[in-house]
Amino acid sequence: MYRAKELSRNRIHVFDVAQDQALLARIDDLKRFREAIEHHELALHYQPKVDLDTGDIVGAEALIRWQHPERGLLLPADFLPLVDGSELEIRPSEWVIAHALDHMTAWHTSGLCLSVSINLPASHLLLPDFADWLAAALSRHPDLIAHSLELEILESPQSRIWTSRSRLSPLSRHWVSTSRSTTSGPAFNRSPISADSRSIR
Repeated sequence: MYRAKELSRNRIHVFDVAQDQALLARIDDLKRFREAIEHHELALHYQPKVDLDTGDIVGAEALIRWQHPERGLLLPADFLPLVDGSELEIRPSEWVIAHALDHMTAWHTSGLCLSVSINLPASHLLLPDFADWLAAALSRHPDLIAHSLELEILESPQSRIWTSRSRLSPLSRHWVSTSRSTTSGPAFNRSPISADSRSIR
C-alpha cells in the first residue's frame, strides 16, 4: 500500500507478499540491532599483531562481535549487512572506535602501550560529521600516544572513486594513522587469536 502511494495515486500496484515480509523483517532486524547496542550485547575481540623477528606483540586489530542471547556469537557477516544503507550504518564503527579507545586508555594506564587498528568502510568518510565525531572521541582520551589508533580504510571497487586524500587528511590531523586496503567482503570479518576484550593474551 505504501509503495503504491509512493509511485502514484493513479497507478495500480500489485501487492507483493514476499516484498512486504522482507521489509517487515528488515524493520525488525534494525530494531533488534539497536536493542543489542543498548543492552551491551556487542563485544570487541582483539587479534594481536606480532613482530616476527622478536616475537613481541606490537599492536592489535579490533574485531566486532555480537553475543546474541539466542543465536550465540555472531560474526560481522551475520549482522553488519543488516544495517547497510540504514540510519544505523555508522553505529558499529562508532561503537568499535569508542570502546577501543576506552580499552587502549586502560591498557596504557597499566603500562601496556599498544596501537590498535580498526577497519573502517570508505563510505563512512563521506558522512559530514564523522571527522568531528572522531575528534570529540579522541579528546576524551588525551593521554593516548599520538597515532596509536590506526584506521584502515576499506575500499570496495565502487568506493575507490570516493576516497581521496582530502577525505583522509582531516583524520590524520586528529592524531590518527590511516591506511588503505581493498576488500570485497564485509569489514571486521577476521578470526581473532584472542577473544578477551579486556586484554591481549
